[in-house]
Amino acid sequence: MFEQEPGLTRILIVGTPFHRFSTSHAATFDPWLEIVRSSKLDVHYMEIDRAQAVLQTIEDLSNFDVVLLSGEGIYSARPTDFAQLKPFINSGGRVIVTANAFMLGTVDKANEFVVPYDLKMTDTEPSGGNSLIELEETEIPKHALTEGVRTLKFFRPSPVAVENFKSGKVLVQTQTDPQVGYVALANHGKGEIIALGISLWWNWIASPQETGADNARLLKNLLTKPRLAD
Repeated sequence: MFEQEPGLTRILIVGTPFHRFSTSHAATFDPWLEIVRSSKLDVHYMEIDRAQAVLQTIEDLSNFDVVLLSGEGIYSARPTDFAQLKPFINSGGRVIVTANAFMLGTVDKANEFVVPYDLKMTDTEPSGGNSLIELEETEIPKHALTEGVRTLKFFRPSPVAVENFKSGKVLVQTQTDPQVGYVALANHGKGEIIALGISLWWNWIASPQETGADNARLLKNLLTKPRLAD
């Protein structure tokens, strides 16, 4: 059982970013730590043990509001983990999955989880030598989860398609097809599944290529906005 502070959004991050292979610059984590400080988040980080299911030590996901599966987390997830997440979503939880072609194997594993919810990621990244995607307000549909987001940057993102627009929505469009995005949402039961086409979510809001946009604001929205109505 996790101790919980009252009034905070309870976040479970499966795959802690704080390990020796993440970065040699501690300042990389400053944008994330600022979100935690300013957004009333009660964050719990899980280390990955690839010898066991990633959620094996969590008895009750209802202690959390949001579960974020990092690239490492989704890569190491097993069918038992996905089965554990299903009732969490049905009862009103939000699951965020982060994956892209840059982190090999994460897109295929993400699809094992998100395809039954009518989302589908493609294991590709931008072609033509330009791996940095810069998006303006016209490519960011109006939505509660994109409030205050005017520009975004993605370095080597992978696209995600919505296969049922009755239950899903593209939150951030690609520049070539508004039916496909780099961030997409599916509603299921009382909860939501969000697919984010980057694997290193903490680096996406801090890297030199991606700073200067509203990446941190979007991540904050995804983690802190109230759960949405069906």
